Amino acid sequence: MSEIMQQTLIDLQLPTMSLVEKFCETPEEVKSFFAGMTAVYENDPTADNIRRIADKIKSRDSREQKQDWLRQELKQVSATARENAVEKYIKQKNAVPAGLPCSGDLLTYLDYVPRQAKDELLEAQAAARILSHLSEGRKDLKGTVIGIGPDGMPKEAKEFLNKPFATSIQRTEQIADFLCAYQNNEKQINLSQMHDDRLEALCRGDMPQDSMPEVAKALAECRKYAVQTLKKSAENIAAYYPEAASRINALAADYPETDNAPVNFALIARTAEAAAGKSIAYYGTVISGADRPAEPGADSFNAAEAALFKEIIGKRNRQIQNAQVHLNILEHTQDIR
Repeated sequence: MSEIMQQTLIDLQLPTMSLVEKFCETPEEVKSFFAGMTAVYENDPTADNIRRIADKIKSRDSREQKQDWLRQELKQVSATARENAVEKYIKQKNAVPAGLPCSGDLLTYLDYVPRQAKDELLEAQAAARILSHLSEGRKDLKGTVIGIGPDGMPKEAKEFLNKPFATSIQRTEQIADFLCAYQNNEKQINLSQMHDDRLEALCRGDMPQDSMPEVAKALAECRKYAVQTLKKSAENIAAYYPEAASRINALAADYPETDNAPVNFALIARTAEAAAGKSIAYYGTVISGADRPAEPGADSFNAAEAALFKEIIGKRNRQIQNAQVHLNILEHTQDIR
């Protein structure tokens, strides 16, 4: 991959605001508006003020009307509030309080970036992360799926949150992340589930190791979908940001073997489900109503982690099925539970 293409892949994985700035030449006045908005909040850091600010910015008023409103508001803001806003949100880059529009949202609410263009860039961002997963891999299967909360109990890892409004490419990204981690653990998982006699035969070279060739096929489908998404995103933003579209198109073209055939979402979901079953068995949990202990020395789940692991994979499969419905391809695929 050329240096320019590698840089495009990196750029597409930036946080939302940085991504839009990188590809869309964000106007300086957006940053000024952001600073002013946070100063108005710091002057009265209450929930009511958050709602008031957000309602105005999200309203259908013109950009000029919103800027006039902000100028009037800033007349009432103390110097201390201005200094606090600059220190917290500009210099330290702290996240704005929940309910206030983030700097990336302002691009849309102030009509600098068409909503469609912003959405397409986010689609390209998810596609780029899939390609990154495939090139870098994910080493720790358990760490990919499970996180531990402040109370010490397992919870869904941040990147595996169940997003009800996730797009099909975002759902596919979550599956690809899991399958990459599974693939890196596959040999260990397969060996752990063999009976002693089969393991001895394998060591003697008398039999092939069990494997899941579907994993490679499923990841190839994920990759295909990622490249197709890049092409679609580039096409849809070309009228707004031709330079950004050109870069994204060039990145997609760096994967010439990817065709335009329909993506086999059923294979992706089915493979994730099968890989989850093997993984759960390896880490130790209830399989078919019977307790199966983890292999000696295995980094096993406790009961709560194992149950959560299974639940998360079930959600991933349901999300992929939703993507199938969205793309009207269910009639060509098998039912995925």
